[in-house]
Amino acid sequence: MSLAATLLGAGAYLLTVLYGIAQGFFFPNTAVFTLAPWTRDIAAQEPYSHYLIALYAMVGAVLSWLAALTPQWTDALRRREDSLQRLCGRYGFFAVLALYLFSVGATWHGIPRPYDLNGSAIGGLVPFLDAHSYFQATFLQVINNDWGSFGDRRPFATVHRNVLMFLSGYSSTTFLFVQTVTLTAVTYFAARAVMNWRGIWAGLTFFALSFALVRPYLTTNLTEPLGLFWALLAIPFIVRALRTGLLVDGAAGFLATSVALFTRMGSMFTIPAFGIWLAWTQWRDKRRLKFAILAVVAVLAVCVGESQLLNKLYGSGKGALGSNYSYSVCGLTHGGDWTTCLSLYPVEGLERRGATEAEIARYLYLKAWEKFQREPSIFINRLAATERFFVDNVLERAFVGYTYVPIPRRFPIRAWELLAVAGLIFVLGRRRERRELSFWVFMALGILASAPLVIMDDGWRVLSASFPLIALFLACGFSTPATMQPPRDLAETSWKPKLALWGIFLVLASWLVVPGFAHWLDPIGARALKSVTAAADERIVLGGRYMAGYLVVPDGEPVPIRVPAMHLSEFRKILEYSGNEQYQKLTVPSSSAAFGFVATPSARRWHHEIFMVPPEVIYRRDVTAWRFKLADGPESESRIWAHVSSATPVAPVQR
Repeated sequence: MSLAATLLGAGAYLLTVLYGIAQGFFFPNTAVFTLAPWTRDIAAQEPYSHYLIALYAMVGAVLSWLAALTPQWTDALRRREDSLQRLCGRYGFFAVLALYLFSVGATWHGIPRPYDLNGSAIGGLVPFLDAHSYFQATFLQVINNDWGSFGDRRPFATVHRNVLMFLSGYSSTTFLFVQTVTLTAVTYFAARAVMNWRGIWAGLTFFALSFALVRPYLTTNLTEPLGLFWALLAIPFIVRALRTGLLVDGAAGFLATSVALFTRMGSMFTIPAFGIWLAWTQWRDKRRLKFAILAVVAVLAVCVGESQLLNKLYGSGKGALGSNYSYSVCGLTHGGDWTTCLSLYPVEGLERRGATEAEIARYLYLKAWEKFQREPSIFINRLAATERFFVDNVLERAFVGYTYVPIPRRFPIRAWELLAVAGLIFVLGRRRERRELSFWVFMALGILASAPLVIMDDGWRVLSASFPLIALFLACGFSTPATMQPPRDLAETSWKPKLALWGIFLVLASWLVVPGFAHWLDPIGARALKSVTAAADERIVLGGRYMAGYLVVPDGEPVPIRVPAMHLSEFRKILEYSGNEQYQKLTVPSSSAAFGFVATPSARRWHHEIFMVPPEVIYRRDVTAWRFKLADGPESESRIWAHVSSATPVAPVQR
């Protein structure tokens, strides 16, 4: 694999995106599959691409080690590495963008792949379960200025999504494009920072691990991609803090990491571990130590205070920050997981009697404390078992990602691990920065203390915002003796972390204002719909760009390019990969007729249904709201899929 050839391929793909824009493709990043159908085969293998990148970096690192043993080769290799690094610096962003857009485009084109996160985003467009709740919370906040108890759990994630949706015109597909591009940017700058610090092979390794981490979440409305944005944004400032020791660099990295872990909660002890380390690095100078402690306290106060304030401004008053964690704690004290206490205690009965999520959380914490007092050994033994599970599997999970893309049989994983260990011994023994060893010790303690509390409750997803730190540590093992050492004096660019700090605080300030402004502005025209009445077997829902879904056409018929669409056989396979029929079997309409498959926000209240609709609902992009007549009758609490017998426009878009 040639890096130059890869960059040329990325450029060619981006040209097809421009072609797609010119030709009116609904998804311009899918035009390549129409222009060159053979690229579908490449798309089917795309989830494995990070292994190819990691292998390329591994071979380069091995050659670099060999060159270090042969002095006459060292200068030539350094020139070659420097040339590759400049190439990545100039064009790497476009290569990352091409890879991310190609990955998302393959999903949107309806190419069935078991390693896409179809369980949360069916076909990369229709949000399901938690993602469906977050999707609806955005619109309900605009309509009612209340994002519901589900949004109360993760106010940073909810408001981050609300602001991006506001900037995207409340178009779900535009939001996913924006999410993909922003993740492209932070991945590129993080990998470039690692590359400038530890060399080309370390930077490429970090990118490979980051891509494995980010790829599954690109098309979802979950909290993970938003948390990963902040976690990856922190990496360049963490690298600078290790190299310079300047408090401003550490403060920028700490603030971004804290926002990441408040957005995607999970590795709860990483924040205090980072804060203690930041103070630890300044202990020799009392004045700087005082400023370090002040910075740590200020960051924590801002994150906690803003979370609570957001819930007061836009929350339901029924939920609480991280309230669903009570299920996990209760399960651990009983020797199980988050589902254990659902069967032991009358949680569903409390919900039916009107108990709020915050009240249920307090009830479960009380039951957990009572059980711990009676039998503390159950909790302690469970933590020990879950810690062993995390330690035994964390390295593999860093490689395979959340959707567990299997390691190819021909990939030399044991050799990769040995090289990483050898490189880490060399780096930490001979090239570590003054504060680096203590940083890794504190981060390891923070992650290891957090992991056993969540790892059995979909923990690889819950811990996602801490994995960029794990990727950074592993990538350092691919720095070699022959790699050129970067200049150490970065003090002259101290304006960068200062600008980042002000930028993050500005973003946090905008989070307090934008949702309220959106509710006042009513950009989706919800106020006009409040007087529209609906029968028990009808739904008044938002349409047009506010919907998330696609047209399903019979096999053998051409797939339209101006609306999101796929063939029926592809849809069936994607649904099978999602596993979502375990909740309720889906009866697909006749195979001889096209139909729409959509998630669409209610114009007034929360609903849990995903709709099968007449094709005109997909084609009529000018309709802002529909009246759906349900063939299944009034809403059932357990119903997920709903068939729409007729759809009537309520309000055309005013253009």
